[in-house]
Amino acid sequence: MSEKYSNDGKTQGADVLLVAAHLRAARALLDWSAKALSERSGVSPATLQRLERSVGVPSAHPRTIGDLKRVLEDAGVEFMGTPDEPGVILRRPKQDGR
Repeated sequence: MSEKYSNDGKTQGADVLLVAAHLRAARALLDWSAKALSERSGVSPATLQRLERSVGVPSAHPRTIGDLKRVLEDAGVEFMGTPDEPGVILRRPKQDGR
């Protein structure tokens, strides 16, 4: 059984430690501009740009990563893999009330 990691360093169910490549790939899959993701997540464009340009695990407040992850997952992105081998797939978006 492979371990899954969260950004707080703990092993937690299906939570995956997000790396910069996850963020870039997720945005590309959704065909969202940086501005669109920034507006939807409440994360400033400058912060988003800094996170996407980083290598590996981005240095950010856990709430910032959580806001980005929530918005991307609600849009149908599923994060997988490890920090060394990150992956994303696009599923159906979550419906309200689920």
